[in-house]
Amino acid sequence: MPIVGVLFGGSAALLRQGFAPFLPGLGELGYRDGQNVTIQYRTAEGQYERLPALVSELVAGKANVIVALASPASMAAKTVSSTVPVVFAIAGDPVALGLVASLNRPGGNIKARRSSASSLRRSSSNCCTNSVPIPERSAS
Repeated sequence: MPIVGVLFGGSAALLRQGFAPFLPGLGELGYRDGQNVTIQYRTAEGQYERLPALVSELVAGKANVIVALASPASMAAKTVSSTVPVVFAIAGDPVALGLVASLNRPGGNIKARRSSASSLRRSSSNCCTNSVPIPERSAS
C-alpha cells in the first residue's frame, strides 16, 4: 500500500488542523487512509532538532511522498532526503530559505510549493498522483 508521510515541527493537534484540507483532495482522487493508502504522521512537538530523525523514519518506512508543513519541516525533508518527493507548505519565501532554486523550477525532489491551504490541497493531491499509484475506483 502506498505511503504518504506527513511531517510537522509542532504539535499533533496543530498538525491535524493544518493537514485537514489535504484529506478531501486525497478522497476525491480515490485514496482512503487505511484502505488503499497509508498516511504516517510525524510531529516534533516543538523540538525541531528531532525533524531530521523523523524524516529518516519516513524514508526508512518507504514513504512514497512526504508532505512537510511549515519551514522547519520542509528544510529537514529537503536536507535528509534527496529521493523521496517532498510537497511543502510555508508562509515564507522558499527561494530565500534555500528550499528551491526558483519558483518556476524548484528542482531536486521538491515537487510543489504552496502557502495556502486550498492550493496545498490541490498541489499535494496532484503530486501524490505522480508519486503514488492511483487506485481503481469502484462503482459502489
